[in-house]
Amino acid sequence: MRLGTFLDKSRSQSSYGQFGGVWGGGYPAYSPDRISPSVAFVIAQPQQPPESPPPPPPPELPAQPVMHQYEWPDAGVPPATAFSIVSKDGVVRLAIAVWVQDNALLFTATDGTRGQVALSTINREATDRLNADKHLKSPLPPGRY
Repeated sequence: MRLGTFLDKSRSQSSYGQFGGVWGGGYPAYSPDRISPSVAFVIAQPQQPPESPPPPPPPELPAQPVMHQYEWPDAGVPPATAFSIVSKDGVVRLAIAVWVQDNALLFTATDGTRGQVALSTINREATDRLNADKHLKSPLPPGRY
């Protein structure tokens, strides 16, 4: 059978009662004789324009600089107390930071300079006494040097 003959035959056998005809499928729901008239209502209600949002609140006032002076109760020790390091030759060094590394006591002096003293040259008793008078714990490690 030729394609043209097939198409001619399909058209002649096809009815409006089916959708698809040549390509098959036969969907009877779309048949013009089966469509039932229906009435559709569309009710258009007038719409009010959307309400505009309220204006934003005014910005806060900018921060104002303020200086506070705090008074702390006296603890009997000045806040800038420095450690005392007394060497065996009687020289007293003042330090704001002290640490031990190897066999030396390294320190940062009150003027910001750095220094070091050999542990064997420190007068331990005088150093402990001066720091105890300032209520400071001795910066020296325990032991004899």
